[in-house]
Amino acid sequence: MAITLVVIIILQVGLLGLTVLGWVNPVVGEKVNNFFRTRNLMDLMVAAIGSFIVGLSMMLIAYFSDFPRGYYIAVLMSLAVFLMIYLNQPIYPIIIGGLIFMPGLVLFINFLKKYPIPHGNKINE
Repeated sequence: MAITLVVIIILQVGLLGLTVLGWVNPVVGEKVNNFFRTRNLMDLMVAAIGSFIVGLSMMLIAYFSDFPRGYYIAVLMSLAVFLMIYLNQPIYPIIIGGLIFMPGLVLFINFLKKYPIPHGNKINE
């Protein structure tokens, strides 16, 4: 898992380096802008890359940790990152965070029903 996450981090650093290089060197920035042609395509590509990195890394963590609910969380987080970047609205991650929180709350309540906290046990009587 550590090796896979290191590779993902190296890819992220590479994308960040390309972005910084585009800001510092106008020639490189112009080449990158010519590749994307329109602003909508660039926003779509940035959103897709961001959601891919988040989704892939979280799915790998869920796989290596043997955490089946982690796949659900990874897909929703990937969707939240995509919508937040592409539509430039922070409300989508908040809504999707609620969709992640609710099943966890249900599991927690079921756990407390199955294993209630004992109230009548006094140690020092």
